[in-house]
Amino acid sequence: MRRQLAWGLCGLTAVCAAGQTVLLADRPLLSAAAFLEGWPLLPAGTVVGTLVGALVVSRHPGHRVGWLLCAGQATTALGLFAASAGARAGPGHPATWLGAVLGATMGLALIAALLLLAPDGHLLSRRWRPALAAGGTGLAVHVLATAAVGPAGLDASGQPLRIAPLHQLLITGGTVVVIGSLVAGAVSLVLRLRGAEGERRSQLLWIALPAAVLAAGPLVLLTAELVVAAQPGEGTPGPGVAALLYLPLFVGWAGLPVGAGVAVLRHRLFDIDVVVSRAVVLAVTTAFVAVAYVAVVVLIGGLPGGPAGGPWPSLTATAVAALAFQPLRRRVLRLADRLAYGPRAAPYEALADLTTRLAGAPPPDQLLAVTAAAAGTALAAQRATASLDLDEGPSLEAGWAPGPDPRPPPGRTTVEVRDAGEVLGRITVVLPPGRSLRAADRRLLDDLADQAAPAFRNARLEVGLAASVAAFDRRTTELAHSRRRLVDARTTERILLERAIATDVLPCLAALPGRLAAAGAAWGRGGPAPDLESLITATTDVLERLRELSHGIFPVQLARSGLGPAVRALGAGATPPATVDVDPELEGRRHPQPVESALYLCARQAVQATAGPAAVRLRELDGDLVLEVRGRHVTRAAAEVADRVAAVGGSLELDDGVLRARVPGGQAETPAQQSTSRSGPNSPLGTYAAAPHPSSSTSSSA
Repeated sequence: MRRQLAWGLCGLTAVCAAGQTVLLADRPLLSAAAFLEGWPLLPAGTVVGTLVGALVVSRHPGHRVGWLLCAGQATTALGLFAASAGARAGPGHPATWLGAVLGATMGLALIAALLLLAPDGHLLSRRWRPALAAGGTGLAVHVLATAAVGPAGLDASGQPLRIAPLHQLLITGGTVVVIGSLVAGAVSLVLRLRGAEGERRSQLLWIALPAAVLAAGPLVLLTAELVVAAQPGEGTPGPGVAALLYLPLFVGWAGLPVGAGVAVLRHRLFDIDVVVSRAVVLAVTTAFVAVAYVAVVVLIGGLPGGPAGGPWPSLTATAVAALAFQPLRRRVLRLADRLAYGPRAAPYEALADLTTRLAGAPPPDQLLAVTAAAAGTALAAQRATASLDLDEGPSLEAGWAPGPDPRPPPGRTTVEVRDAGEVLGRITVVLPPGRSLRAADRRLLDDLADQAAPAFRNARLEVGLAASVAAFDRRTTELAHSRRRLVDARTTERILLERAIATDVLPCLAALPGRLAAAGAAWGRGGPAPDLESLITATTDVLERLRELSHGIFPVQLARSGLGPAVRALGAGATPPATVDVDPELEGRRHPQPVESALYLCARQAVQATAGPAAVRLRELDGDLVLEVRGRHVTRAAAEVADRVAAVGGSLELDDGVLRARVPGGQAETPAQQSTSRSGPNSPLGTYAAAPHPSSSTSSSA
């Protein structure tokens, strides 16, 4: 129902605009007289305004600005049609009265409401409610007073003839109150524009442009009336001059509802910042020149003996106004740019502020945030990011995003931060939809990147130094833990060995010294022969126990036969026995003693750490020896194994139930090299490896 009503008002507006065109067809439509009745700007503006309002209501049925456009433009079109019809019917016609009721005051009230509510249909705050209520009250007073006058009290142009002073006061007072509401709406728009960023600022600019033109319209008319009043001998301006004076008013009046509708629908197809800036400059310049011109003309004309006519007062006023405006020109341009561009009006001030903040050598994260904020603020971007490339690891990044995440994402512009030809990082800005980066903006972004380059270099060095210090501290901590683990492991092994000797060996040796002493004494007295067999058996038992203990520490088989047989023996002696798979290519091959020792001890610790049966695999891969141990809880031995593997330049990998050690295999040794390296006088295993097996020694002794 709401949509149908909105489109119905749009149709009514089109009919009224067409009707006014038909009524004006009795004279040339392009004449000054037709233009003074508002054609074609005002009818076209009302049609476009109601069309945009109907579109807004179609998408947002409850939007206040949409309904304000539909209802306000429809009544304005009806008033224009009634005024044109009354002008042709003569004084006292009801159409003239209707046109006066729906005339300029209602249009000004509409503009005031638009300025107060645009672009989202809400007031800036609750404090602006009296301004909106004042506009409605002034309009109601004006309409009621005009309605009370009746058609008989109006001339053909809709102006009051002879009415009561109270009616005149109410009509004038209502219009003044509406104008006050209009001023409040303009102030509200300026406050919104100053505090707006990104998308909201782009919306308000569509309203600011026609509002600036509209504000210049009454000023131009007032200036013309003052000039005419100051020079009574000149006469009133003709229709052509009057049409030219009314042009800003009609353009702003027709463009304001259109701009408000476009802002609501968010169709920002053009970058209108420059247009708004120059419109503000034009309005301020016109106001200043007009006031100065009128003041000088009135002052010169009022001097005793001053020139009564001729061109001299006008020339003098023009020269004085031009000379007086020149010192204010820079401030006016600065004000216009500030209103149009906001913080972007002084971009190099942002660059200077960045330089000041960088002088304090902020940390890398703050540096990136400051740089992104400077770029985003200087270019009035929707969001901005700054990133720093590092020698190792991912890049550091910080962002500045005053607005919401754009959907769909707009175009991005990225510049590289370079120092001595090296790319240190990047600055990326995201402009609002419909805006593109101009040449001046690109130069500013490049200057900002150049300014930030030394700070990026220092930040990169700082991050690299911090990473190196952290790595050094981490390595120092790891080495300390590794040394502690090795010391603890060595201490634990010594304690276990001492306990094993005390438990298994010493009890067997306790009786041997006495028995040997008794056998020696009996042999010396020539008595019966001692029981040497029992002594040999006890001694052999002690040697067997020592051999078992030494086999667990470092097996003789590893020194004599190599890594493969030693690992197989380890698997066979485990409880429960472990499955061992040795690559056939490793059979009969020997590797440096530290490599074989490290892998064997790793295999022993991993097998001992498993809960249940273990599977051991030994193979060669690209010249490296790879030891894999599978079993439950095998990763418990990772700490001890890691230290042994790292000691021979290897690496350790842990998987679910798999411990994989990979060490460089080194050069395979010949049998002669094996004999020299493992049984030579300088070898720590030389004496133990070269010694005969205890069982063989026992047999020969026997």
